[in-house]
Amino acid sequence: MLLTLNRHVHTFHLPPFTFHLSLFNFPPFERILLNMKCLYCQFPYKICLLFLLFALPALVWGGNKTVLFIGNSYTGTNNLPNMLRIMCASAGDTLTYQAHTPGGARLLNHTQDPEVYAKIRSKNWDYVVIQAQSQEPAFTNDFVVKEVFPYARQLCDSIRANNICSQPLFYMTWGRKNGDQTNCRVIPALCTYVGMDSLLNLRYQLMAKMNKADVSPVGAVWHYIRDSFPSIELYNADESHPSMAGTYAAAATFYSMIFNKDPNNIEFTSGLNKITVAQIKEAVKYVAFDRMNSWIINKPQPKPGFTFKLFKDSISITNTSDSALNYTWSFGDSTFSTYENPSHVYTKNGKYLLRLTAHYCQNSSSIDSLITISSIVGLKRSADNLISIYPNPANGMLHFSNIESGQEVVIFNSNGNKVLKAKMEENSTINISSLPVGVYWLKLDDELFQFLKQ
Repeated sequence: MLLTLNRHVHTFHLPPFTFHLSLFNFPPFERILLNMKCLYCQFPYKICLLFLLFALPALVWGGNKTVLFIGNSYTGTNNLPNMLRIMCASAGDTLTYQAHTPGGARLLNHTQDPEVYAKIRSKNWDYVVIQAQSQEPAFTNDFVVKEVFPYARQLCDSIRANNICSQPLFYMTWGRKNGDQTNCRVIPALCTYVGMDSLLNLRYQLMAKMNKADVSPVGAVWHYIRDSFPSIELYNADESHPSMAGTYAAAATFYSMIFNKDPNNIEFTSGLNKITVAQIKEAVKYVAFDRMNSWIINKPQPKPGFTFKLFKDSISITNTSDSALNYTWSFGDSTFSTYENPSHVYTKNGKYLLRLTAHYCQNSSSIDSLITISSIVGLKRSADNLISIYPNPANGMLHFSNIESGQEVVIFNSNGNKVLKAKMEENSTINISSLPVGVYWLKLDDELFQFLKQ
């Protein structure tokens, strides 16, 4: 299929050939969605089950985010990223951004652009916004499978290769005001706004689902505004790019998706009248904020788990967690560890709450287990036969007094991990020069000694 792209008016031209768009040209999943008149209008009286298949619990983020925008003139018109920055500031939140928005750029073009990869690598972004050329996701299934989906995957893979916690966020755009008349004969669904908009909505959700990404449902917000508040002009004169009101609706949608906050927090108006601003916020709240779970396609939730073995005065733990990147352990005696499979030595008998918190980027989950230590028994020694260690702090050699040759000494670091084991010789010394600087516990029979390695 030959394609001609006018980068300034943002238009693809398909060569004329006989083609009839049928629901049966699409996989079953797509056919189901195409049967829906729109993806937001089923609420509140009919819950869309497909949305629930995609939904995971919405999470609360902080008020300071970094975002990279990869797109074209739909993002660049009215400087959407900067409008969003000002909008966030008016709501008490902070947005730091960079943008790469050459006019008419396709996803294919972005994957071949060294500047895109340089910007991706320049920071550990919280979000990277991906916006395709305005028509390409609405073309035939064969075209999208070959010319859109692979490049969406390549960008998402590059984003996560830089930082696994960076979340791709697909910018769902909108159908043209009166459809795509240029390609109407080739793909009849593009002859109308509703047909084109439904295909864009569908394909952006599929891209997000395939890449475990999120969607900023700007197109769905526009659809709601067109139906509910037709006096708001969302398009500029070319019936494709956004007007100031259209960009404001897009920015407010991104605000709700990135910060998980009600758009009514926004005080910035961008010069629009109060009624228009209130109606746009109503649309964003209804479509995006109130139905956040419909657009958060995949937020991995760590599943903590562990088993353990109790010894006389210590515990050895095996981590069985799933979907976690790192861990925090609390042993219940004011000591902690970040090891995956730690061990720990207790100094007193008692009940201790052992807690594991498993983390995946901003998400975390915890589980507890109550353990009992009851077998710690101190050695009975006379006052003139007490064991002592010196110097403390120590550097190279650690010396002992009143210790018998052949006794076993075990040293643990502050995370409870065994780092050194030795049998005492007649000179009653241990070389600790190889140990990193820190606090250590030394176990000798049933007694524990703490020392500092300098």
